[in-house]
Amino acid sequence: MLMESTAPSAGTVPAQGLVFYTLDGVEHRQPVPRGTDRWDAVAEALAARLRCRALAEDPPSYDTGTRSWTLPVTLRRRLGGTETLLVPVRW
Repeated sequence: MLMESTAPSAGTVPAQGLVFYTLDGVEHRQPVPRGTDRWDAVAEALAARLRCRALAEDPPSYDTGTRSWTLPVTLRRRLGGTETLLVPVRW
């Protein structure tokens, strides 16, 4: 029997799944189409909401203090500025 790994490095989901991310204190639900990396789906959703380019280069890391996963997303603004946003995620 084949089971999907829930480890953050797994990245893709066999069928459409969901990933949840928190932005400005509000949790958002993001569908993840088959064959799409879940962290890229979060970055694309952030890019659409924040009107900038967003890239999730690394998988999320676990914070033992808050007991939550955070995904580092690099935001590239139109005027050339970049910043890294740590986005809480769950799946």
